[in-house]
Amino acid sequence: MEDGIQTDSLTPGTLLEVATRSRSYRVEILPGGEALISGHPKYCPEPTCVRLHGSTWGHSLLRLHYIGKGMNLEFGHPQFGIVHTSPVLDVREVAPNLAA
Repeated sequence: MEDGIQTDSLTPGTLLEVATRSRSYRVEILPGGEALISGHPKYCPEPTCVRLHGSTWGHSLLRLHYIGKGMNLEFGHPQFGIVHTSPVLDVREVAPNLAA
């Protein structure tokens, strides 16, 4: 699937909601390819600053700075290294007043 969001074109502070097959993540875009991510009980139960790499189809091909439906989100965690999510079902921008 080619539906998704190019994260390096987003303004810092943009909030995204990313629904994967097994979790729902909240992602706040930060400058320089970083993001605050939350939504996983082990890797990011609280907002955690990560390097947002992009998305992959489960092998070495990585689409940089992109969160795509049907793909696995990949980010670099300061403690756990490279993390891959389950496949993304939906990704959307969230209005700041709806972010809780």
